Amino acid sequence: NRSSDLAPSLVRKYAFHLILSGHRFSKAYQRRHALRTYSQALEIYQDKSWSLAEDHINLCLGHQSYTLKQLDDAEMAFRQLLSHKNSLQSTDVQKT
Repeated sequence: NRSSDLAPSLVRKYAFHLILSGHRFSKAYQRRHALRTYSQALEIYQDKSWSLAEDHINLCLGHQSYTLKQLDDAEMAFRQLLSHKNSLQSTDVQKT
């Protein structure tokens, strides 16, 4: 993993730039490149308690996968998004 040797702030910056790249690739109709960069960003953001970033990436991955007719991957990304939303809701219920 390239990012394991970097300072945490540099890793976040790298991941953020991957997301920006994915957005630009998507706008330029370079769907495969967008999917690749979002996937790489998810590897960094996953399980780091950055839930909003993870949700955004899963949404983009689902959309790009669906557009590329990779329906199994799209379903997995959307399920991940939905399961994460349910865990957030149960956490909010526990707080009240």
